[in-house]
Amino acid sequence: MRASRRVVATMLAVLSLAASACTSPAPPESPGPSDPTPSAPAAPSAPRGPSRITDVNCDGVVDLVMGSVTGTGDDGSPWRAGSVTVRYGGSDRLQVIDQVALGDKAGRAAGASVVTGDLNSDGCSDVVVGDAEADDGASSPVWALWGSREGVSADRSTVLISGESGLGRQLAFVPLPSPVLVVSSGEGPRLYPISADGTLGPYRLLDVRTPSRRDAFSSSLSGAVLSASGDLLAVGAPEYSDEGRDYPGAVWVVRLLPALRYQATRIAQDSADVPGSAVPNDEFAASISLFHGYLAIGVPGSVLPGAAGTGKIQVFRIPEGTGAPRVSYLTTIDGRRGGVPGTQPSHFFGRGVEVYRPCDGVYGALVLTVYPDDDTGSATSVPFAPSGACPTSLLADSVTGRTEIGVSRSSQDGSAADTALVVSPRQELLTITAGTINRIHLDDAPSTVLAPPAA
Repeated sequence: MRASRRVVATMLAVLSLAASACTSPAPPESPGPSDPTPSAPAAPSAPRGPSRITDVNCDGVVDLVMGSVTGTGDDGSPWRAGSVTVRYGGSDRLQVIDQVALGDKAGRAAGASVVTGDLNSDGCSDVVVGDAEADDGASSPVWALWGSREGVSADRSTVLISGESGLGRQLAFVPLPSPVLVVSSGEGPRLYPISADGTLGPYRLLDVRTPSRRDAFSSSLSGAVLSASGDLLAVGAPEYSDEGRDYPGAVWVVRLLPALRYQATRIAQDSADVPGSAVPNDEFAASISLFHGYLAIGVPGSVLPGAAGTGKIQVFRIPEGTGAPRVSYLTTIDGRRGGVPGTQPSHFFGRGVEVYRPCDGVYGALVLTVYPDDDTGSATSVPFAPSGACPTSLLADSVTGRTEIGVSRSSQDGSAADTALVVSPRQELLTITAGTINRIHLDDAPSTVLAPPAA
């Protein structure tokens, strides 16, 4: 059973994105990927680039922005009714921008992916939204909701990319060495350069295949998962098949260089310095998260002795450098660690993962576990080095239906604890910061219809 992560709450510090797009491919291919080069773990450095918070109303306070596809349709069904939720920091203001009142919303899922950044250099964060669920070949636009002193509004939206089906299932923003918007597509991730005036230039298709794996990689592009931090982009392909094995999965860590050039390193469970072996259908890279030199990879189909589908996450370190990223294995976390779900068959620990700071100065992961037998899920905070002051802890358990997770970052630099986000189909949002839990009922919020974006 496959279920991709469907919520991305991106409180990352980013530069401006863009307001227009064109679709001509660009420069020649970069050098192909290399296998990971083992190296001693190094402390993650401060992010290389501007440190900014998500602040859609320009008041200097962190705002929470989240995309979800578990909204309620006009027939009461929670299926495929997308939304973007904004919780304004420093106040009780909660805004939900949705598609419920659209006349023809079938198959549309605004909020399948979300990234934030100051697109037009006005000092306010803007929200870029992907809608990747168009049916029957319909267009899947990627658009921007513009921030302002009043916040975001459905009345102020602009199409960034349109005219194709299946665009924007995943989005990522790579701020260095120059801003790039990464957009998933049926042919693979696209790199859109961002000009100083906020427009998108011609894209370059990211091609990290080696000749021996070219066909296998091409067949796995539709399931790519994206995450970015600094000048690094991680591309996960859980449907990647290689050497006669079905879907063992793989991840490419890509360092972006000037002029849309890049170098990449491939990681798989059969790579050097990675314990275990590549196993068919264990869904390595079903979820990935990259932040501050840490890369967490979800493997929800991994099996512990005597159980089926218990799941795990594997954590890697990536020190600063130039050229192809050096990736070092750090640890594996599964049901054998106390407090971690996954001790029973069909506990898919690792279906979703977000690297974050669960406590001040402590790095770890927010991990989603799915229990398909009874249609529930849970979210667990897993410090990479647990302690009495910052233990492994179950943040939400037995949440009925499609549970979604995300992270609101307190800052891109510094060491303050981040906020974990958990959303249920019942439209309840849990925010957890340093152990303090706040429950928000989204249905009580004023609802704003997301009108078709202006071209």
